[in-house]
Amino acid sequence: MTMLDIFEIIFITAVIIIGFGGIVFVVTKEKK
Repeated sequence: MTMLDIFEIIFITAVIIIGFGGIVFVVTKEKK
């Protein structure tokens, strides 16, 4: 594994977490 591969995995994971968090935030906001 190169440094670039590790960075890419971290970046993709962060994007997924932020995207999922955003969906959860919108759903919770609409329910209230």
